[in-house]
Parts: sequence; structure tokens; C-alpha cells
Amino acid sequence: MAAVSRYARPVFIVFAVLYAIGVVVQFFLAGLGLLGGETMQAHNDLGWMMHTLIIPFLVLALLSGLPRPLLIMAIALTVIMLVQPFWVTEFRGEVLGALHVLGALIIFGLARDVAEQGVKLWRGAKA
Repeated sequence: MAAVSRYARPVFIVFAVLYAIGVVVQFFLAGLGLLGGETMQAHNDLGWMMHTLIIPFLVLALLSGLPRPLLIMAIALTVIMLVQPFWVTEFRGEVLGALHVLGALIIFGLARDVAEQGVKLWRGAKA
């Protein structure tokens, strides 16, 4: 397992950083769709792609031999990402639909923290 985590960990960390950047892009695309006169199609497409990519993210997290707090954050991010699109698709026009925005804020915080902690772990491991 040590050999697997040796290779999985840097891939996970790069994936986590790119995922966090994707979350920021999602906020921009949502704003563009709502306020910029564009459709929400780009936001929808990237959102479903990120929804799908959270599964390999979780697999990499589990294979990476991460410290427990970082692994818990990665699992929490996965769970929230799996639920996130359904706040809009199932509850459009209802109060529960607003949880999509709250979920986005939580996802942003978790994605940022996972990426930051992953980079710190990588730097510490390389030193």
C-alpha cells in the first residue's frame, strides 16, 4: 500500500488544487449566467463534470494514505459534491433550492482547505 500511496498522493494533491480552481470558475460562470446576460449552460456543464470527477477524487484520497483530518475533509467534500446538483434539479423554485448556493460556499471552503493542506503535506514530505 505504501507504493500506491507514494504515487497516488501527488496526483491527489494536484487534483485537489485543480478542483479548487474549478470551484472558483464555477462561481464565475454562475455570475456570468445570472448577471452577464449569458445562459447557465457553461455552469451546468462544468458542474456535472465536477460532480463526476469527485469519484476519482475520493478514490485518490483513499489510496493516498492521507492524515485523518485531511481524509475526513476529502470525504466531506465528496458527499457534499454528490448532493450539490440535486438541490437545483429537484427543488427548483422551492426554498430547499437555495441550499445549492449554501452548498457552493461549503464546497469552496472545503476544496480550498483540502488543496491547501495537501500542498502543505507535499512540501513537508519533500523537505
